[in-house]
Amino acid sequence: MPGLLRSPFEIAVDGVDHFGSRKEAHVVYAGVQPREPLKRLRDKIEISLQRIGIKADERKYQPHFTLARMRRGNADCVGRFLEANGLLMSQPFRVDAFCLYESARGRDGAIYNELERYTLWPVIEPTEEE
Repeated sequence: MPGLLRSPFEIAVDGVDHFGSRKEAHVVYAGVQPREPLKRLRDKIEISLQRIGIKADERKYQPHFTLARMRRGNADCVGRFLEANGLLMSQPFRVDAFCLYESARGRDGAIYNELERYTLWPVIEPTEEE
C-alpha cells in the first residue's frame, strides 16, 4: 500500500469479550492494549482504500484477536469461558507487519488466504538543525 508509512509498535492481549448479545454471541475475542496504534494503522489503511474507491466500513472499529466464531452462541458456554478467561493478559509483543487476507465461506467455516504481507518500517522523523 503506497504511502502507508508506519513504524512497528507493541501491543498486548488484554481480556476476552464477545460480539453480539450474550445469548446470541457470534464471536469470542481477546482484546488488545493499547488500542491506539492499531486504530491509527486502520485509519491509514482505510484512507488508502477510499482513494481507490473502496467504501469505508461503517462499523465501530474494535481492535481484537478473534478466538472463536459461532453460528449459534451457547450462552452458558460463552459465559463460562468469559468468566474463566476474563483476565487473560500477555506480555507486550512487537507488531512489525500486517497481512491482507481474503476469506471464502467453506462448508466448515471461512477459509482465509493471505494475499499480501506489509512490513512496518521505522519512520525517521526529520529533525530541525539548530
